[in-house]
Amino acid sequence: MAKIKGDLAMIMMLFIGVTLAIVFTTQIANNVFDQTNTVTAPNETQSIVSARLAGNDVDPGTLFTVTFDQVATGNDPIDTFVLRDEQGNAATVTTDYIVNLTTGTYTLVNTSFWSQEPENTTFRSYNYKGSDYVDDSGSRLMIALILLFAALATLAFGISSVAKPGTTLGNMLRRA
Repeated sequence: MAKIKGDLAMIMMLFIGVTLAIVFTTQIANNVFDQTNTVTAPNETQSIVSARLAGNDVDPGTLFTVTFDQVATGNDPIDTFVLRDEQGNAATVTTDYIVNLTTGTYTLVNTSFWSQEPENTTFRSYNYKGSDYVDDSGSRLMIALILLFAALATLAFGISSVAKPGTTLGNMLRRA
């Protein structure tokens, strides 16, 4: 009877310990994803009607803004930026449009490329660094290692609790 109470206490300790470890590791993992991955914004539509001039030309002085999560800090929060016309043709940077990756603004400059847009719509795709993103690659590696070691510690705790000599579970494992 005393053996069963000891095994029951060990099982309860194992259950509570592993449950707490999983809860904390899950919270860490959620933060690690935000800190180590850029956010993708695919095919956002942008009306260019405000840039239209007479004769279907575009005004190169019209500024369009990309809304993204991070306040511009001078570290180019937008990684990649692609602008497409209604037919899906990619526009060329500096020839068809000029983009500022730090502020997230762009202007259309090639009138002949943009004059073919009857619906006045463009599609923009970009990746940006969220407000939690860690720029330093060494820091991102350390964050991932913390998560790895937390998972390994949970595994070691579970194995050491189950395989402890003198417990019924430990004896069963030794016989198998």
